[in-house]
Amino acid sequence: MSEAGPRPLNRRVLLVVSDGCPMEAATELANDRHYLDHHLRQVAGAIEAAGRIELHAIGVGLDLSPYYGRGVVLDLERGATMRLFEEIVTALASHRSR
Repeated sequence: MSEAGPRPLNRRVLLVVSDGCPMEAATELANDRHYLDHHLRQVAGAIEAAGRIELHAIGVGLDLSPYYGRGVVLDLERGATMRLFEEIVTALASHRSR
């Protein structure tokens, strides 16, 4: 039996699950109130522009499209149905790296 080395990575996916915009009291006190919001937009934009990592988001009860180019909304009032998970898998499968 031979030991195989690590498989080469063909695809890298970062899945962000969030319930809102970034917020942290100490950072807000030391900076302007939109500091973390602008930083998140910059970082997400840089990741997406670099193209080495697929960035996807699941918004828990809200739309995260102001921050992320690809995402779905988890509607808590509808509940987490199999349809939601099918939508997530479909979103991930349809945005494969080239």
